[in-house]
Amino acid sequence: MKIESTFLRSKLARQILWLFVLSALIPMTALAVISLRNVTAQLQEQSKLLLHQMSRDEAMSIIERVRFLEADLELAAAAIRENPVKPQARFLKDSAQPDSHLLGRFNALKLLTQDGNCRAYTGACDSRMEYSPGEQETLKSGQTVVSAVPCNRSAPCIFVSRELDASHPNDGILAAEIANAYLWSEETLRADIDLCILAQHGGVLFCSGETPTTFPAQMASVNSGEFPWQLDGQEYLANYWNFPLNQSSSAPRWTVVASQNKSQQLAPLARFRTSFLLVFLLAIWMVLLLSLIQIRRNLDPLTKLIEGTGRISQGDYQTRVEVKSKDEFGQLADSFNSMTGRIEKQMTSLKVLNEIDLAILSSWDIEQIVDALCRRIGDLIPCDLVGVCLLENLGSFPLLMNIYSPGSDSRRQTERIEATAEQLQELANQGQISVLAASASLPPYFQPLLMRGMAHFLRVTILLEGRATAVFILGHASAPIWAQDDKDHGKQLADQFAVAQSNSRLIGELQQLHWGTMTALARAIDAKSHWTMGHSERVTELAIKIARTMGLPPRELDIIRRGGLLHDIGKIGTPAEILDKPGGLTDEELEVMRDHVNIGARILEPIPGLAESMPIVLQHHEWINGGGYPKGLAGEEVCFHARIFAVADCFDALSSDRPYRAGLPTQKIIQILREGSGKQFDPRVLEVLESLLQPEMDGQAPQEFQNAGIEVGLQRD
Repeated sequence: MKIESTFLRSKLARQILWLFVLSALIPMTALAVISLRNVTAQLQEQSKLLLHQMSRDEAMSIIERVRFLEADLELAAAAIRENPVKPQARFLKDSAQPDSHLLGRFNALKLLTQDGNCRAYTGACDSRMEYSPGEQETLKSGQTVVSAVPCNRSAPCIFVSRELDASHPNDGILAAEIANAYLWSEETLRADIDLCILAQHGGVLFCSGETPTTFPAQMASVNSGEFPWQLDGQEYLANYWNFPLNQSSSAPRWTVVASQNKSQQLAPLARFRTSFLLVFLLAIWMVLLLSLIQIRRNLDPLTKLIEGTGRISQGDYQTRVEVKSKDEFGQLADSFNSMTGRIEKQMTSLKVLNEIDLAILSSWDIEQIVDALCRRIGDLIPCDLVGVCLLENLGSFPLLMNIYSPGSDSRRQTERIEATAEQLQELANQGQISVLAASASLPPYFQPLLMRGMAHFLRVTILLEGRATAVFILGHASAPIWAQDDKDHGKQLADQFAVAQSNSRLIGELQQLHWGTMTALARAIDAKSHWTMGHSERVTELAIKIARTMGLPPRELDIIRRGGLLHDIGKIGTPAEILDKPGGLTDEELEVMRDHVNIGARILEPIPGLAESMPIVLQHHEWINGGGYPKGLAGEEVCFHARIFAVADCFDALSSDRPYRAGLPTQKIIQILREGSGKQFDPRVLEVLESLLQPEMDGQAPQEFQNAGIEVGLQRD
């Protein structure tokens, strides 16, 4: 087929051409990059796993071989004990005998006596053996010791030793030099992996290739790990494995280090790059060729569709495309027009739904949520009026129905309706969405809308845990106009409103649980001594009255309530004999008593929600002049909440009976508090307390003040 290039003079054609090319180029480039990265990562991960397994397997192999050597040494010891002169007849036979493997495992076998003499059964006594105190204890216990001893070779000589006869220590120590070729067989190693065995203090026992010049510090404390290293410009990855040679506490720990050159790790990647590049170039040329052919044949309808999609991308959802061809482009144009119509409707619906969702989620108050929903529901579902009835308490009649006209400036109208519990219970069994027409059989809760001229209704029932909790009734005066999309939107709003109801109820329950738990904790604290029963609650109530009189906002009142209820939680750690002691406290007892504020802070510290109330717990015994405890804070250093609480706490402590004194009258308490004004107490707070207690001192005290009060900064309070 002949391809002409004149059509490429069109800007649109060039754009489409680039679109085809880039549509193939970008994903394939991304695929190439991702594939190369994934292959590289996979090769590196496989190398890490291989090195880890190699170091571990080699360590396990060495441990197993050492155990065999220990068994061989025990056999040799038994043979020497039986025939000290010629034990070879038992354990050193020629290659035709079954036990000839001992000759291949040991280079030398010698007996070291206590007088310093050495008797060689095989090999020579050319290595001086010295044992540490720990190794000597291990030998005395009848166990074997593995030692790396410097010798006339480049690598240390490795010996396995044991007492010849554990019951006769004077018989000497039997030491065997291990044949290194038995411990680590070079012929079984992979050519691309270097393996090194290190002694406990870093000496190299064996290395099949290059050795790292430095090792990470964690090798001494971590059993296994990996680290990179370099040599002559080459990068290596190494994995190490620390292991003890046996279960003895003094057994030396060796380290197996497996290394691999990173260039060898990534060798398969070069072949992958070459093959992938050829496939990539071939795909790009095929895309270019086919795109030129397709653009040439379908430029005109494609141009119209591109123009249409361009207008759609600019937000013009009323765009329609006219294509007269009878092929797939004609069908595509029809689908495009249908799609734009649905998109236009869906975008409008999504915008309204989003605004309704934001209105619902911005508040936990059900009435505010209902107002926001009903004022916008007309933009989503066509209607003339909306009626809402909340059914939280089916036993309370008559019910209230709120009626709205669609629109943001609509005012809520409220009417009482009559309905039986059975009629309302039926809502849960009739489905969430139903379309009804005006008739005498409609339930009475339709009456307010019927009286306003509504003839057709879309009823949306809110279900929560299988029970109807609200009903929305959308009324229309002429004919039922609700399509399936409108019903779906109604169901969606019903589900969202049910979530809002559930969240609102949950928030209320959580608030009740929160304060109930705090009150229970306060009562549990006060119950430790019958003298302080109800103290925390009384103190808290009085502190809140003082704070409210001083104009503190509700948020700060909540901070005081939390801190007040838990201010004495540290007394959990105070012995009862100190709390209930009828006489004065000793200095030691006073120190224990005062520590309750620090104990309380430590108890509450893990609870983030109590951070703002923590100063009350810590500072309610601090004085304005710095004479309080635990830190001796003064003036503004003491939290204002704690200063309020200190006054209320002192009042309650003085007005309540204690094991060491009876409660004092209010006039006497005020006199005592005045003496501490500016010293122990904030004068402003004390002035507010006096104003609250003035009716009581005048004989006109409300009943709520008869027992009001809080704890004090005395010995026990």
